[in-house]
Amino acid sequence: MNSDEKEIRDVIDRWHRATPAGDLDTILTLMADDALFLRGGQRPMLEGRTPADLDALYRERQPYYARAHLTVDTAGLGVDQVVARILAALRGTHAARV
Repeated sequence: MNSDEKEIRDVIDRWHRATPAGDLDTILTLMADDALFLRGGQRPMLEGRTPADLDALYRERQPYYARAHLTVDTAGLGVDQVVARILAALRGTHAARV
C-alpha cells in the first residue's frame, strides 16, 4: 500500500469512527477543503450551513442510523477483513455489532 492509499484509508477510518459517535468537530475537519473526496472541491453538505445546522441534521438522522440491522466497525481493517465480517454477521455467526 502506498502513502496515498494509506492516507485515504486513514480518512475513511476516522470518518467511520466519528460519524456514529456524533463527533462533529472531527467530521467537519474531515470535510475541510484539503480533505480527499470522491468529488474533490465540492462540499454540498456544508454549503450555507453552520456547524449547528450540521449537528442538528446529524441528530435528526440518528434514529435512522440506529435502525441499521448491522453495524461493522472497520477501524484498522482492510477491505477483505470488512467483507469477511459482514458475511459472517449476515450468516449469523456474530452479534449484530461486529
